[in-house]
Amino acid sequence: DNSGPFEGTFQMVEHQNFDEFLSALDVSWAVRSAATRARPIHSITHKENLITMKFKGIPRATYVIDGPPNQNVLCECAFECKASYMDDNRGFEVHQQGLDQVEYNIHLCWKLLEDKETVNMTLTIDFKDAEKESVKCMQVYRRASK
Repeated sequence: DNSGPFEGTFQMVEHQNFDEFLSALDVSWAVRSAATRARPIHSITHKENLITMKFKGIPRATYVIDGPPNQNVLCECAFECKASYMDDNRGFEVHQQGLDQVEYNIHLCWKLLEDKETVNMTLTIDFKDAEKESVKCMQVYRRASK
């Protein structure tokens, strides 16, 4: 088995500032309301330097760690993605640069805590319009299966 330490299914158990994060993306109140009550399960495959994240209801995103940038489409927005391991090798981060008419970039940080069962994921939106402030949210996940 050549799976990496991030492989498994993880269920969101809590979040902070998620409604504000979605609002900054112009997500409607009804969708934000449902999203902030949901406790989705994310499936992660991690083989060598390839990480694929599958979110229920959203197309999968694949990242090549320390490889060339690749493109992913998330919620009908195209991004060029550059991924790398964190310095302590307990996580990875992805810089997603909005393409075409996408007016923001997203930085994702997925960090496995010392118990190897809990993940903190932070998402930060940086708007290309310097007048708009960045918005950050944090989500906590627990391993549902390996």
